[in-house]
Amino acid sequence: MRVSSFISGAGLCVVLGSAAFAQKPGAPQQDDRLGMECTTEGRVTNCRTVGAGTFSEVWDRAERLRRRPASQSAAVLAELRSEGDALPPPLFMEIAQRLLPEDRQQAAYYHIVSIQRMRYDGARCADTTAGQGAIFFGQMHSNLSELWNDEELRLAAYRRLRDEDSTFDSTHSAWWLCSHGIRASMGGMRGERGGQDFLVSDERLAEIQSTMRGALDTWIEEMSAELE
Repeated sequence: MRVSSFISGAGLCVVLGSAAFAQKPGAPQQDDRLGMECTTEGRVTNCRTVGAGTFSEVWDRAERLRRRPASQSAAVLAELRSEGDALPPPLFMEIAQRLLPEDRQQAAYYHIVSIQRMRYDGARCADTTAGQGAIFFGQMHSNLSELWNDEELRLAAYRRLRDEDSTFDSTHSAWWLCSHGIRASMGGMRGERGGQDFLVSDERLAEIQSTMRGALDTWIEEMSAELE
């Protein structure tokens, strides 16, 4: 499917991870240090970087939300929506998940918002090993893939995304994903402070935004032509 190549082309493993960084809005405070948390099952030991605002923190919250029953969906949606654009991008998938049974159009839109914002945050990370962490949230909500079976639904969601330019509206720090990279893992082992110098330059950021807008326009045009 054309949409599959469009989504995967952004590069949405597990090394969770920091660096030593000028502080950015929404990043960990200067006195927050990274650490490593390891668990062993049998002969396998898994380690992850932990600290304020890290991938691990967002992942744990997503897991807690996912375990809440359908009877609590209204409360979950109210909690997540109250955060607006400050909501970590992966958690828009939880909104989509909760909306799926009754409002597929809204579910498709929030799913795409989540995907695009995760793609954008991954592209913003100076550590190019970080972005692949986003794929785990897609696996957590794998049943949302059924939305891709309705091409008109997908197209409408992407058009809305383009028209509202909502890919770039997030006010949540990209540190949640940048902390997933190898640099952060090394920083966690050394107990470094998190949240510094983790983004690409402003010039590179402008290029990324232009490229993503262009790719979205091209995909919409091609899919529109196919559905005519």
